[in-house]
Amino acid sequence: MSIYKIGEDLSFSPKHNILTPKQALADDKIAKRFIKMAKKLRRIAPKAKDFLYGHAIMLHAAEAALVDQNTGEQLLGDDGKPITAVFEQYKLKNGKDSVRWKCSKKGLMPYKNANGDVFAEEELIKAYKKWIGKPLCKDHKSESVDGIRGIIIDTYYDSKFKRVHALFALDKINYADLARKVETGYANAVSMGTAVGRSICTECGNVATTEREYCDCIRNRTNYGELNYDLNPIELSLVVSGADQLARIRNIVASMNDYVQTKQARITKLVNDRCVNPTELQSLAESISEVQKKLNGLMQAEKEGHISCAKDIGETSKLIEVLREERDRYDENSEDYLKIDKKIKELIEEVTAGEKPEKQEERAKVWPQATMGGGPSFSSMSIEDTPHPAPGSWDPSNRYACNKNGGGKQGALSDEMSLLRSKIESLNNSLNELKKIVSKEENNMNSARLRARAKARRAY
Repeated sequence: MSIYKIGEDLSFSPKHNILTPKQALADDKIAKRFIKMAKKLRRIAPKAKDFLYGHAIMLHAAEAALVDQNTGEQLLGDDGKPITAVFEQYKLKNGKDSVRWKCSKKGLMPYKNANGDVFAEEELIKAYKKWIGKPLCKDHKSESVDGIRGIIIDTYYDSKFKRVHALFALDKINYADLARKVETGYANAVSMGTAVGRSICTECGNVATTEREYCDCIRNRTNYGELNYDLNPIELSLVVSGADQLARIRNIVASMNDYVQTKQARITKLVNDRCVNPTELQSLAESISEVQKKLNGLMQAEKEGHISCAKDIGETSKLIEVLREERDRYDENSEDYLKIDKKIKELIEEVTAGEKPEKQEERAKVWPQATMGGGPSFSSMSIEDTPHPAPGSWDPSNRYACNKNGGGKQGALSDEMSLLRSKIESLNNSLNELKKIVSKEENNMNSARLRARAKARRAY
């Protein structure tokens, strides 16, 4: 019996990582593979345009800790030489074989994901192709066919940055709501799922093939992480995290505001210069139309996000029960007991906060500066993704967090989106005025040409 693992939420950019069918299926082998796989998704005659395509990083190798994730260059030690590391085999006191990380730079640990899982490069190279053809799911709901939302049509291992990329196709006809969330950046993270044949503790070297064989280091989370071997890929999931739904939307709205202002400035300049390229005019019209569509999608997603918080309360309640069981395993005066007990009280406060009457002064609060969440970005790792251990960083509740007090904030966000919609309407009006100017100038030019032709005919 194997151990099931899920990856961290690795975010991707809708702007840079969503592909057209032509881009995604440029390779004939991938195109043929797609047609064959898509037929399994209840699609008798699958069409390329019926799917939304994207590519994202699935997971990093342990050796990613040796590479600068901005440049792909190998990190150097104090002696100026490249830092190296290997997974060294050794014998435990009981005579069993185990593996440990050995690095030329003291204290530099292997890359681990948010769940403490470590994957050796050699293991990923063996397994990454096995993800091809596996289902694309939502929030790791892969137990049945009903949970499948698409397919993984290709993968490759990036040896420079030490990570696995996936090319996926999402059925946007049957799952239009999810496709809209991906396109607007509302669902912008992926997390892989895989079975693991062996899990090795980084602290004591214990080798486990089932969760029952876990050592106390792993059970109590006192180790750095787990080395995972004999991977058997299961799925890739699109993650819709409840922790920062409104923050993500607010970030997107802010970006769209900047975009609209840029286009407005360009139209104003064209009007003043009275020099318009018809191609640019058409491009502006298409851009405005696209922004309008994305805003409509965001407004719909924002409403759904508010409703989904009720479901997340149920998830939080389940988590509280799990934490209580975990807490009761420790002595009441121990640091671990007090830490978990504090977290339980915080979660209970979150759940019940929505039932308390809102204080009058709280309505005047301004939204804090929002930041994108869901793991490292597509192009680089943030400070939080450092391979070094982070003491006290375990927070089992963050996957289930939901802003229960966001009513006022959500209202503010709705106002922001309404204001943005007004700006887009104003932008449309400016574009129409520009079209009228162009049309008038074209008519004047045509009149001048007709007069010139008539004059030429009279000359004969």
